[in-house]
Amino acid sequence: MATRPDNLGSSSKRAHFLALYSSLLPSLEPSPATVLSTALSLFRSPLAPAQIEAKYDCLTKTVSVHGELDMVQLWRRGFFGKGSLSRSEPSWRRRVDNRRAIAEGRETRLTAEEVTAQRRLERKGTKMAKKLEREAEKLVAASAAASERASSAGGSPRMRPSNSGLPSSPADEDEDEEDELVAVLEKIVEERDADAGEEGEEEEVVPDEPPPLWHLDAEYTQLQPEEAFFLLFGLGVLSLRPTSPFDDPASTALSQPLSILDAWRNFLTDEAVLALPLPSILDNPTLNHPALERLDSPFLINYAVYHHYRSMGWVARSGVKFCVDWVLYGQGGPVGGHAEFAVVVVPNYADPADALTSPFRSTLASAGFGAEELAEGEAKNSWKYFSTINRVCSGVKKTLVLLQVLIPPLSSLPEDKEWIAKNPAQAIARFEMREVTVRRWLAGRMRD
Repeated sequence: MATRPDNLGSSSKRAHFLALYSSLLPSLEPSPATVLSTALSLFRSPLAPAQIEAKYDCLTKTVSVHGELDMVQLWRRGFFGKGSLSRSEPSWRRRVDNRRAIAEGRETRLTAEEVTAQRRLERKGTKMAKKLEREAEKLVAASAAASERASSAGGSPRMRPSNSGLPSSPADEDEDEEDELVAVLEKIVEERDADAGEEGEEEEVVPDEPPPLWHLDAEYTQLQPEEAFFLLFGLGVLSLRPTSPFDDPASTALSQPLSILDAWRNFLTDEAVLALPLPSILDNPTLNHPALERLDSPFLINYAVYHHYRSMGWVARSGVKFCVDWVLYGQGGPVGGHAEFAVVVVPNYADPADALTSPFRSTLASAGFGAEELAEGEAKNSWKYFSTINRVCSGVKKTLVLLQVLIPPLSSLPEDKEWIAKNPAQAIARFEMREVTVRRWLAGRMRD
């Protein structure tokens, strides 16, 4: 027997369920100041979480967390990351365990994804049943109308058409139409009986064999670069170790975790897609990557936005599903409800000359510069693009927020070309951000 998640029950159960997500990272252990607090601390579990182990793949430039407890802690204490085999919360292990429980006859506890799939099937079946009922009512009404027309035709004999080619009478045509309607009704009844028989047969089928045990550990948590660096730099709870698929799996030696500055340099260069090729960098490896010298690098802007909203208590998650950069949830995160705001990052250069020298493709497209050098439709700073994403956000009941990020002049930076790579906090603090809320205006509805 399957039971639904606790968050789908009463309000008290929902409050208890949300309490599981109320303790956010990081939780620092308070220093006891009195005898009473010291005594209480002996019976209290330590609040400071252990370091979360994460892997940085040097080939694919991705960050992943494989420890089961680390995965649960990341989700329940801040809604960080996404399950590689799940929609959001890592629930693959519990879904596999449910399949094994069904095969073994144990009780199962449905995950949110399984409940959603079950509701969709129920909704689909209800719609199909209503559709069949409406068709049956129409056929019955048409049959009754044909019978009335046949009875009102008088007592004239109904002559069937013969091989002589003589035209049939109106009564014969009504009778033929009635026979066709009856045949259609009988066909619908036969199909419904056949479907019911198939469902009964499916219930008697022996269930499949349970999945193997290694399926339980097949999922890992994927972290976006902005999430990983926030956990490392902003909260200090992540240990990021570089790995490579070419490493010897039999080797027990662990690589040293990346420092904050090393991770900062890697993320800056990984996320920078250059609009124009720069062969000088390839010919001379001693030259710095442009992302290490400029404030308009894509990762620097996106992380500044992510850090901005996270520091104000919002749960920021990727908004690529809704054609935006970020979606913002309240403190309850995805568990507490749908995202209310969708954020589009619009970089604005304080010095327009800096835009003409920017080598970053995504920044140019977002700022609306260099559209003639980019593919058609990539420029995001246009009313057509804003109208498109506003229509999408209106359809999913989200408020569109245009976040204007003011990029200071590059001439205001220190002369040291390594300044951005060495000072992430000071580089992030140089941005200014202003939100503009966009709502869809309908003349027919808003004239009163």
